[in-house]
Amino acid sequence: MDVLLLGLDPNVEGLLRKHTESSSTQKVHFHSSPAENGADFTTRQWDMIVLDRSIRSNVHLADAVKTNSLGGLKIVLTEKENLDSAIEFWGPAIYSYIFKPVNWMLFQVIWQQALERIRLNSKLFRLEKQHEKKHEMQQKKRRAHAPQQEEILKDLFVTHLKMQELDQEKTDFLARTSHELRTPLTALQGYLELLAHSKAGAVNELQAHLLGRSLDTCRRLQGLSNSLMDLSTLNSNRTHLQLGKENIQECLAQVVAELSQAIEEKNLELRFDNAAEIPKFRFDADQMHQVFINLLDNAIKFTPAGGGIQIRSLPYFWERRTVRELVFAQQDRRIAVSPADFNSVRISVEDTGRGIPPECLQDIFQEYSRVVNGNGSPKGFGLGLAVARKIVMAHEGKVWAENRQGQGSAFTVLIPISL
Repeated sequence: MDVLLLGLDPNVEGLLRKHTESSSTQKVHFHSSPAENGADFTTRQWDMIVLDRSIRSNVHLADAVKTNSLGGLKIVLTEKENLDSAIEFWGPAIYSYIFKPVNWMLFQVIWQQALERIRLNSKLFRLEKQHEKKHEMQQKKRRAHAPQQEEILKDLFVTHLKMQELDQEKTDFLARTSHELRTPLTALQGYLELLAHSKAGAVNELQAHLLGRSLDTCRRLQGLSNSLMDLSTLNSNRTHLQLGKENIQECLAQVVAELSQAIEEKNLELRFDNAAEIPKFRFDADQMHQVFINLLDNAIKFTPAGGGIQIRSLPYFWERRTVRELVFAQQDRRIAVSPADFNSVRISVEDTGRGIPPECLQDIFQEYSRVVNGNGSPKGFGLGLAVARKIVMAHEGKVWAENRQGQGSAFTVLIPISL
């Protein structure tokens, strides 16, 4: 460790060397200069500088100390009565002041503290150098890998564009297919109905049975065509909601009436729970009709004969909060509210079927996703729930599925009333 002594009295300098050499654990190299000299010492850095206040008469050295160009911790020896003027002259560059005559016990305490400070500064300096070196190496690695990363990003971007093109091609294909299917299917269904109702001549029992099965198949194909058309429209972002003030419970009642024959054929018990009357609000009645058709048809399809289906509709308070509100929400935030405070409508369709495999609960709303039935074969085309989800999202709502405790599944729709 290099220590510079500036302007010290020779006796004080001798005592200082004696006391510091006996208490220091590391080798100390002292360099001294009188107050009127010292120009040669301004060209290097020091670990510590001990100086007398008289050194202020050497303007060159004093400026070097005040501007910290010599480095190191600085200890000034001064008379007690001159302390204020010394502090005013030297400013914040000084580590400590010691009164003359020197109390050597106090000096040793300050000396040891200064040594510890120097040791910590040295350690901090080494850590900063290591950090700078590590940062420089990381920068070199980044620069080395930058071309590869740029190439990967370019490939990802090109892949994304290609996927968008493929998705658009798929949407266009669905639209063309559904359009091409709709006209011949309508004509075919009309001819089959004429034959089934004996409008073109009498039919025997076997013929009536075959015509009935043909009509069922034709209706399924027409349902597929309609689903394809709905999906292509929703995927092309051309969805325009025809909003009007409608009664959601009347919409549900129409859906139940429309599918009543399918419910009776499977001898299903249907419970329609409209415990609370829901006022009219703005929504697209035709689109939501399609949502409820898809959900109820799905429940009928997966509920065994003799089972049950329950439809519930009720006013609901939907706590739609931002992430910040969720994080900083108060513990006593209300959960249950009175019907007068509702801001949305909650409709659920519950069945007593086999339920949904847990791994499929999130995927069933994806296009072409189908759940295997009890016979090990999937039912449907995998479009109904995807269409329902897109329509509900267009209404700024949400739809989800869950397994009910015991048996069966439940599909729930939330629709805000303030569109």
